[in-house]
Amino acid sequence: MATPKEHIEEIRKKKFSIGGELNPLTEDLHQPRPPSTSLLNFCAKDSLMGQTMRVFNQCRGT
Repeated sequence: MATPKEHIEEIRKKKFSIGGELNPLTEDLHQPRPPSTSLLNFCAKDSLMGQTMRVFNQCRGT
């Protein structure tokens, strides 16, 4: 088993391409997220919370 320091170094090299070969998949990590994505996530969470509350209220009989 690797030491914590070795584990962190492996993550830095493989996931973030720091001090290692360039990983083409890390390009996504450096791109900004569009603001609409966070809005969509909020709407999805709000909708899910509303559905959950409706089910909860129906089960309680209110």
